[in-house]
Amino acid sequence: MAQARSKAVTDFINNAPESQQKTLNNIRAMIRKALPMTTEEMSPNNFPVYTFGSQRWVAGIGTTSKCPMLYVMDQKVLNRFEKRLGNLRSGKSCVQFRASKQVTLDELSDIAREMLSAIAADLSD
Repeated sequence: MAQARSKAVTDFINNAPESQQKTLNNIRAMIRKALPMTTEEMSPNNFPVYTFGSQRWVAGIGTTSKCPMLYVMDQKVLNRFEKRLGNLRSGKSCVQFRASKQVTLDELSDIAREMLSAIAADLSD
């Protein structure tokens, strides 16, 4: 079952725009490293999510026509990083994973790792 879920996520990434695939794989690797206690699966809306416990979503991956997305389902964590993210925060849980005038892609990757580490710390409490 876990292999089928991982294959579905791999298929999701492979079917994304080619220009986004490397970044999506990097986001996936960050999530899997920071949140090894989660289960990787596909949501009913057909995007990868990472669940903890009784199917609580804690993170996810998505795409738009413009860029890959990181979903951070913990509002408190996302709110703590809102100023650093600037206009890359999009909606309640979405972070556009692209460079902006305020944040380079490397800086955004660092911020993402910090957010995922904060989620991991909350899950271990």
